Amino acid sequence: MQRGSTEFSLDTSPSQNQVKLPASEFHRCCAAWHRTCNHPMATPFLEPVDWKAQNLPIYPKVIKDPMDLGTIGKMLKRGKVVC
Repeated sequence: MQRGSTEFSLDTSPSQNQVKLPASEFHRCCAAWHRTCNHPMATPFLEPVDWKAQNLPIYPKVIKDPMDLGTIGKMLKRGKVVC
């Protein structure tokens, strides 16, 4: 994944478990995401943890709702914020 290179647009139709943000808040979230992705120490957080490849069998038991910056970027790209 490239750092902070995604274009975003606001989807105006929220679905179940999702909220619609006012455009100004949405753009603030996108800006914060771009700054975070471009931070020099963000690299380990840009993609989901490959717990199988890293031989971390208890990872899914300990981390119930994993989240990474790439997944957040996909949600923002869809114009969705999940609560």
